[in-house]
Amino acid sequence: MSNAKDLLISWFGSPEKEGFFAKLFPSYEYRKQQLEMALAVAEALDNQEHLIVEAGTGVGKTLAYLAPIVASGKKAVISTATKTLQDQLVRKDIPLLLNAVAANHFRDKNSVCILKGRVNHLCKRKLGRFEEEILKGRLVNLFGMYENYKAFGQFMKVFKNWIKGTSTGEISELVAELANKRLVSFSPDTLNIEERLGHVLGASTDQCAGPRCAFFNSCFVVNARKRASSAKLVVVNHYLLCTDLMGKVSGSFEIVPSADVLVIDEAHHFADAISHAFTISYHSSYLEKLAEELGFATGRKGKIWEEYTRIEENISNHHKALLDLLDQSLASKSGDLSGMLLKDRRSSLQQVFHDEKDICNFQNVVKAIAENYRVIRLLLDEGSEEHLSPIAMTDECHRVLNQIATNSSLDSFIWFEIGDQNFALHLTPLNAATYATEPLFESYSSIIFTSATIAVANSNGDHNFDFFIEHVGVDPSTRSLAIGSPYSYEEQMICFIPPAHFPMPDEPDFIDAVLQHAVPIIKAFPGGTLFLCTSYRNMKVIADNLRRELPDRRILVQGENSRSHILEEFRVDTGSILVATGTFWEGIDVPGESLQVLLIDKLPFPSPSDPLVEGRCQYIAKSGRDPFLDYYMPRMILALRQGIGRLIRSSRDRGVVGIFDVRIRRKGYGRKILANLPPCRIIENFDDLANFVLT
Repeated sequence: MSNAKDLLISWFGSPEKEGFFAKLFPSYEYRKQQLEMALAVAEALDNQEHLIVEAGTGVGKTLAYLAPIVASGKKAVISTATKTLQDQLVRKDIPLLLNAVAANHFRDKNSVCILKGRVNHLCKRKLGRFEEEILKGRLVNLFGMYENYKAFGQFMKVFKNWIKGTSTGEISELVAELANKRLVSFSPDTLNIEERLGHVLGASTDQCAGPRCAFFNSCFVVNARKRASSAKLVVVNHYLLCTDLMGKVSGSFEIVPSADVLVIDEAHHFADAISHAFTISYHSSYLEKLAEELGFATGRKGKIWEEYTRIEENISNHHKALLDLLDQSLASKSGDLSGMLLKDRRSSLQQVFHDEKDICNFQNVVKAIAENYRVIRLLLDEGSEEHLSPIAMTDECHRVLNQIATNSSLDSFIWFEIGDQNFALHLTPLNAATYATEPLFESYSSIIFTSATIAVANSNGDHNFDFFIEHVGVDPSTRSLAIGSPYSYEEQMICFIPPAHFPMPDEPDFIDAVLQHAVPIIKAFPGGTLFLCTSYRNMKVIADNLRRELPDRRILVQGENSRSHILEEFRVDTGSILVATGTFWEGIDVPGESLQVLLIDKLPFPSPSDPLVEGRCQYIAKSGRDPFLDYYMPRMILALRQGIGRLIRSSRDRGVVGIFDVRIRRKGYGRKILANLPPCRIIENFDDLANFVLT
């Protein structure tokens, strides 16, 4: 450890001596918190131990875990929450460090590899079908993106050039090329361009013929995994990592290569990723995908196709019957369900079906659909390469539907999503972490869990990692470390919470009161405002009112353009106001004058109508614990901390946070919430705010 410690200190520096990074990077600043984290990671790697480390905003946790890994020379897998963060690591953060330290272990150009899910890669088998469909004239109006032959021809020119030059087959490369040629706009209609291209061209699991595919040896997915197996640094996302864990549990497949070290960045998302990966699902749209596969295999003619169309009609009728049953049950329970549930059309079996007869009807319809898939499977020939994909699809549909129909486990629950003409059924294990724990901790000698928000402080301010440990399945004896932010919140930030007589969030005059207080706060600062809302309804009402009250300010609203486009506009127009919800609570980095005011309508408690929340709370209650204290509170606190973390992004930033939820002042749990806020001054009147602005 002493050699690694000395090397890291020489890189990061110390209060007494400038380090290598400061000489190399003009914007680098020594932070004792960053060095503390780097040394803790190095110690965990050296001792082959696991570590949980919360690194406050501004610590620079990416460099703090990358540098010890590079110094050790060990093979590592780094998992982060999104594909965007994957790309940032591979294209920016890792090359910057490797070029700086010129580590011998990482000099090979293939030493760093990004690994994404198979649907992100072009399927060569589908490519032939895609070109055939173009010749038939069926895809001229491609996915609703291109309205005429000229535009489509431009797309095809870019597409063909990309096909010739790509070595990875990553569809994101194609989207980037289209954007460079201005062939992809950022209107709401084209926000999911990459997803739609993936649907048509991506190497999806349920349509893969596996080793028997004619393109297997040159498959982009297979080659990506080969590159990952020989790389020193492999960057994945949480969902792919958890899918790999699921494959290891079942013994059916492995995706992520073995390594010495695993870093789980943005670790506050990891428990949800485990739950998502271990959920099995049936979508009614699978029938359309099966029709595509069989239509291609049979040319839409012959005995198999004729028999399939007859069975397809049976399944469609069962789909309609199931959709009607769900619709009727939702309508009859509408008085008991919240508006958010009815809008999202998501519910659990328990929320909708209280009658044993209705549950039995539901199970019988699901079993009937499963049986029809089994009959389709009997039509297919295992010796035919064209039938391999339909065989895999029918086997999977039959297995999943049977499992849903016959589920009786108290450790899992059924829930569904309903559209106008489609639905999805899901079976989610409530103890998924217990399944994932064994392959996770057996595969890596050191696992580093890190995020800016993992711990929940108690009323006395002591950090507690219990919520994270339980939901991820980490050994409670694992070393945990909470490293504070290097920023001076006492000087840089002030927090406005209205006085106790302010309306409660469930009172009818709440939004009016929020706006009466929000407008003068916004006017007090010349810079930008981020208004975070806890519902789409509040977001719309607040945005509409701000447009009337502040006609001279530009109001940007989530959903009116792409997330990336809105954020860029927000950064450029320093006096603008961004009103948003959902994903805008985290992952936003807008330093400087562009963000001086951060407003929050109310505490971001999980929605009780969310079926996943309901299932987990029932599971907690069955064990004799309090769902509010053991689930709602920690989830809310972590979400609140993420939202507040958007404001101060550098040592030069100053601004105000406004939280218009007086439950903080009125409820007993308010002390715990205050203990989890940054160490700044709390105010309740505008005179104090004015003084802060003037200082």
